[in-house]
Amino acid sequence: MNKPTDITVRETELFFLPTHLRVPLKFGAQVVTGAVCARVRVRVEDRQGRSAEGWGETPLSVAWVWPSTLTWEEREERMSAFSRRLAEALPPDSSPTVLSSRTELGCGDLLGMDC
Repeated sequence: MNKPTDITVRETELFFLPTHLRVPLKFGAQVVTGAVCARVRVRVEDRQGRSAEGWGETPLSVAWVWPSTLTWEEREERMSAFSRRLAEALPPDSSPTVLSSRTELGCGDLLGMDC
């Protein structure tokens, strides 16, 4: 069912920004001195043709979200790759992807595997 609040993603632009902490932070067994932040710009359009642009940002801090025996670099690269896949999956190709309040995207949908 179409709603007037439905939007279509028209474009995304993803940036990776390295950040450094003022002081090291010990988190579990790891000492964190910085993180890469994923920043995204998204332009959307509603059914009336009105468009809006917004920005969002989150740190890809592997120490907080992914404790593992994998190296820091490997975990960070996988999180960056997932962010790129997500940004690429949002803009429409030949048919618009309409997002509504009921839209749910899981990592399995985006990566083609169980997560």
